[in-house]
Amino acid sequence: MHLEVYTTLLYLLLIEGAEPTCTTRRCLAEMLIKKNLKSQPQYENCSTVIDISYLEYQTLAVDTKNLRLVSRLHATFQWIDPELSWNTSLYEYDEVSLPIETVWTPELLVTNAILIILADVVSFALPLGGGERNSFKVTLVLSFTMFLVILNGELPGDSQCSPVIRTHFCVCLVILVLSMLVSMVLTQSSPDISVVQTEPAEENTQMLRKVVNFLQALDAKEQESDKYEQFANILDKSFFWIYFVFSIAYFIGMFYVMTKHVCVINHFDFWE
Repeated sequence: MHLEVYTTLLYLLLIEGAEPTCTTRRCLAEMLIKKNLKSQPQYENCSTVIDISYLEYQTLAVDTKNLRLVSRLHATFQWIDPELSWNTSLYEYDEVSLPIETVWTPELLVTNAILIILADVVSFALPLGGGERNSFKVTLVLSFTMFLVILNGELPGDSQCSPVIRTHFCVCLVILVLSMLVSMVLTQSSPDISVVQTEPAEENTQMLRKVVNFLQALDAKEQESDKYEQFANILDKSFFWIYFVFSIAYFIGMFYVMTKHVCVINHFDFWE
């Protein structure tokens, strides 16, 4: 009789020890925090698929004196971490909140290379004459150069698996500089017409003759200038479409490379 009682008590103790005494949502969170999963989820190819389902960007303030931009970015990330799971028969919850410093979370790098190339494409709407287009393109090149100088300290150093984004930024800078140089050449091919003042003559006949000669020369100069301007506009439109198609093709190709590129290093190449 006593043996059966002891056996029953031992069985009850084993059952109580197998199941947690606390099954609240907070206890579930504490259980997941104790796992201390601060490393990236490890799969066969050592990569994790991150789904950005929502992205919102807002500009809050612009300080032109100190060249400072205050912005707000709201993004929703979704990824699968098999280790952050629990038994739903014990914890009947579908969601749980955890402190961000206790689990691994992806980092987001925001760049403006696509926007600055888009601004360079839109700059072709500015007229060739007057110098507005050249000033705008020079400003874009200088701004992007300063951006690369600041970003250079944030990216990893050169190695066998150097970030693809380094090549992307270099190509963007080459595109901007090439566009600026072509714009300067086309602007030089489309000269402005300037009026030259003549000194007054003593006699009316000589003055009228000079005025007629000046107007004839000015008319010939205008015709020649119109020919150069039409030729420059044709080249400008042709270069715009070439630049536009190349930019779209490049960004599509670079997007494919960034999503599919996998760097493979042979750590045993010293044996060869």
